[in-house]
Amino acid sequence: RRLLPEKNGPCPACVNRLATLGRIAQYLKPYRGRAVILGIASIITTVSELVPPLITLRIVDDVFVPAATVTTSSADPRSLLGWLVLGLIGIRIVSWGAEWARGWIVTWLGSRVTAAIRSQLYKQLELLSLQFYDKRQIGAVMSRVTRDAGMLQDFLIEGIPYLVINSLMILGILGLLLNMSWT
Repeated sequence: RRLLPEKNGPCPACVNRLATLGRIAQYLKPYRGRAVILGIASIITTVSELVPPLITLRIVDDVFVPAATVTTSSADPRSLLGWLVLGLIGIRIVSWGAEWARGWIVTWLGSRVTAAIRSQLYKQLELLSLQFYDKRQIGAVMSRVTRDAGMLQDFLIEGIPYLVINSLMILGILGLLLNMSWT
């Protein structure tokens, strides 16, 4: 019972958003390899963000323990501290590499998919009748197509990766917390 944005236009409340996302995902089929690399880089980025707190936990618990509670251990605390700090540096380098790869692939895929969508849109606009263009302002139609394609590109480049990385991060944090103390 809402007003339609245009006469005989689709109802925005009735659009199946998952089906729309599935249609957009169809544009990724030619780039499956890079999409898989993107997924791996996203997982590496997430894991490399989750590991430093665990290393810091080891530094605090195994190296900086109070002198009264020190027991005879097989590892020298200074040596262990050095290895753990090197581990933190290594994790940061891996994280930077994965973030760079992820950013590059997301930008590349986003521009390719957007170009394919724009190409299909312009082909579809060419097939419309002259009567369609007689009733509408051509500049407004082109502006709308360009703006919508730009918004889609922003969603593909910034929105989806942000959503995926943060969802993986929440699941990873929840998994680590449950692993550390599920009670």
